Amino acid sequence: TDFPKENLYVIDGTYYALRSDILFPFVSEAAYLSRFPKEYAEASDDTLLERYPVSEEWLGFRIGSLLANAMGVFVVTSETEARPVGSAEIFLALGYNFEDVIEASEEELGVYKRGRIFLLGAAHPDGTVLFDQDNESYYLIDQGTKRPLLPGTYRDFLVADKHPIIVSTQASTQSAHCSLLPNIFSTKL
Repeated sequence: TDFPKENLYVIDGTYYALRSDILFPFVSEAAYLSRFPKEYAEASDDTLLERYPVSEEWLGFRIGSLLANAMGVFVVTSETEARPVGSAEIFLALGYNFEDVIEASEEELGVYKRGRIFLLGAAHPDGTVLFDQDNESYYLIDQGTKRPLLPGTYRDFLVADKHPIIVSTQASTQSAHCSLLPNIFSTKL
């Protein structure tokens, strides 16, 4: 129901997360804003940089974010990996919306290694927000499992300007069956 607990700071326009007494810089303000509202970062000065070491590792966008540049559209699947989407048809078939894609620079995408291409039938990655139209519930994919996304500030933030993937509990329980029958010449089914 609430945001992940982080100690967040902004120093001279650069956002940082303090983890285990190390400051991890966000690669950009857009990366920070994909995870937290602007007001969650406490304004600080260079004394914080003198007190804590700054990590060489950059923090990118929220897992589940959709990023794009001239190379195509990518889905952030972990803190270190972004996977390209195979085509526009696959992107739409997975239920994504082009309005949710964030323009990213090479520097912003450079913090990720490139994973396998997303193809039809691929499971939605962690961080994906789903909306079940049958029971009007939100879910968040976490470690490959659909978990309820309960009402609260975090859910409001995640769905404020993004389109969740529309799913149906009833449709997922339906199955189709077919029987193979030989043709007249018994050469084809």
